[in-house]
Amino acid sequence: KGEFQRAAKRRPIREVLPIPPLRPPPVGHASTTTAAAAAAFAAGPPLLPPEERQLFHWRGGESAALEHLKNYMESGSLARYRGATESFAHGEDNPVNGGTR
Repeated sequence: KGEFQRAAKRRPIREVLPIPPLRPPPVGHASTTTAAAAAAFAAGPPLLPPEERQLFHWRGGESAALEHLKNYMESGSLARYRGATESFAHGEDNPVNGGTR
């Protein structure tokens, strides 16, 4: 606070800058319609070949997350879950002690 804040409060707020006019696309430019944009991105990014030296192959996305959740729920691990390590529980039920057995 102090000197800078006082000076900043005395300054007027400037007017909003106008949006500059957009130039039309160059002559002979490809179509800029929605269909043209959809066609340009339809193939998606190219897939790289898998790296054989990699020890762990990560698989992600919603389907992988749902499959992991299903496996976790069916494995019985939820019954052994001890909670977050930031808990303030005391004694045997303390989550900090959960991984030390």
